[in-house]
Amino acid sequence: MSDKPKKRAHILRSFRDDGTGERFTAGTTPLVDAGAYANYEAAGLVGAPPPAAAAKAKSKPKAKSKAAKSAPKAPAVPATSIPSPESDEGRVAN
Repeated sequence: MSDKPKKRAHILRSFRDDGTGERFTAGTTPLVDAGAYANYEAAGLVGAPPPAAAAKAKSKPKAKSKAAKSAPKAPAVPATSIPSPESDEGRVAN
Protein backbone atom coordinates (compact mmCIF):
# COMPACT_ATOMS: atom_id res chain seq x y z
CA MET A 1 0.00 0.00 0.00
CA SER A 2 1.26 3.44 -0.87
CA ASP A 3 1.97 6.11 1.73
CA LYS A 4 1.30 8.85 -0.84
CA PRO A 5 -1.70 11.08 -0.12
CA LYS A 6 -4.86 10.03 -1.95
CA LYS A 7 -7.62 12.17 -3.35
CA ARG A 8 -11.17 11.22 -4.38
CA ALA A 9 -11.60 11.84 -8.11
CA HIS A 10 -14.81 12.04 -10.13
CA ILE A 11 -14.01 10.46 -13.50
CA LEU A 12 -15.48 12.67 -16.23
CA ARG A 13 -14.78 10.26 -19.10
CA SER A 14 -13.41 6.74 -19.33
CA PHE A 15 -9.67 6.41 -19.91
CA ARG A 16 -6.63 4.21 -19.31
CA ASP A 17 -3.46 5.52 -17.68
CA ASP A 18 -0.70 4.49 -20.10
CA GLY A 19 1.95 4.65 -17.36
CA THR A 20 0.24 2.29 -14.93
CA GLY A 21 -2.24 0.53 -17.21
CA GLU A 22 -5.00 1.32 -14.75
CA ARG A 23 -8.46 1.84 -16.26
CA PHE A 24 -10.99 4.38 -15.02
CA THR A 25 -14.70 4.39 -15.90
CA ALA A 26 -16.72 7.58 -16.35
CA GLY A 27 -18.99 8.42 -13.43
CA THR A 28 -16.98 6.55 -10.79
CA THR A 29 -15.20 8.19 -7.84
CA PRO A 30 -12.02 6.20 -7.05
CA LEU A 31 -9.19 7.26 -4.75
CA VAL A 32 -6.08 8.19 -6.75
CA ASP A 33 -2.66 9.52 -5.77
CA ALA A 34 -2.69 13.31 -5.38
CA GLY A 35 0.00 13.69 -8.08
CA ALA A 36 -1.91 11.53 -10.55
CA TYR A 37 -5.08 13.49 -9.73
CA ALA A 38 -3.32 16.75 -10.65
CA ASN A 39 -2.20 15.24 -13.98
CA TYR A 40 -5.65 13.82 -14.78
CA GLU A 41 -7.30 17.12 -13.83
CA ALA A 42 -4.94 19.09 -16.11
CA ALA A 43 -5.91 16.74 -18.94
CA GLY A 44 -9.64 17.29 -18.21
CA LEU A 45 -10.23 13.67 -17.24
CA VAL A 46 -11.26 14.15 -13.60
CA GLY A 47 -12.86 16.72 -11.34
CA ALA A 48 -14.03 17.08 -7.78
CA PRO A 49 -16.74 14.58 -6.90
CA PRO A 50 -20.29 15.95 -6.78
CA PRO A 51 -21.67 16.33 -3.23
CA ALA A 52 -23.93 13.28 -3.56
CA ALA A 53 -21.04 11.07 -4.67
CA ALA A 54 -18.80 12.39 -1.89
CA ALA A 55 -21.43 11.57 0.71
CA LYS A 56 -22.02 8.15 -0.81
CA ALA A 57 -18.30 7.38 -0.81
CA LYS A 58 -18.00 7.98 2.92
CA SER A 59 -18.55 5.02 5.17
CA LYS A 60 -22.12 4.26 5.99
CA PRO A 61 -23.22 4.62 9.62
CA LYS A 62 -23.38 1.34 11.47
CA ALA A 63 -26.78 -0.28 11.54
CA LYS A 64 -28.50 -0.69 14.87
CA SER A 65 -28.00 -4.05 16.49
CA LYS A 66 -30.88 -6.49 16.50
CA ALA A 67 -31.33 -5.95 20.24
CA ALA A 68 -31.49 -2.18 19.82
CA LYS A 69 -34.10 -2.51 17.07
CA SER A 70 -36.35 -4.80 19.11
CA ALA A 71 -36.01 -2.96 22.44
CA PRO A 72 -39.27 -1.20 23.28
CA LYS A 73 -39.16 2.53 23.72
CA ALA A 74 -40.11 3.97 27.09
CA PRO A 75 -43.62 5.42 27.13
CA ALA A 76 -43.93 9.17 27.13
CA VAL A 77 -44.40 10.70 30.56
CA PRO A 78 -47.03 13.43 30.77
CA ALA A 79 -45.80 16.83 31.85
CA THR A 80 -46.57 17.79 35.42
CA SER A 81 -49.04 20.58 35.97
CA ILE A 82 -47.52 23.86 37.10
CA PRO A 83 -50.00 26.27 38.66
CA SER A 84 -50.22 29.67 37.05
CA PRO A 85 -49.46 32.74 39.22
CA GLU A 86 -53.11 33.86 38.92
CA SER A 87 -54.60 30.64 40.32
CA ASP A 88 -55.26 30.01 43.98
CA GLU A 89 -53.82 26.54 43.77
CA GLY A 90 -50.95 25.96 46.16
CA ARG A 91 -51.45 29.22 48.11
CA VAL A 92 -51.57 29.34 51.84
CA ALA A 93 -54.49 31.24 53.36
CA ASN A 94 -53.58 34.00 55.80
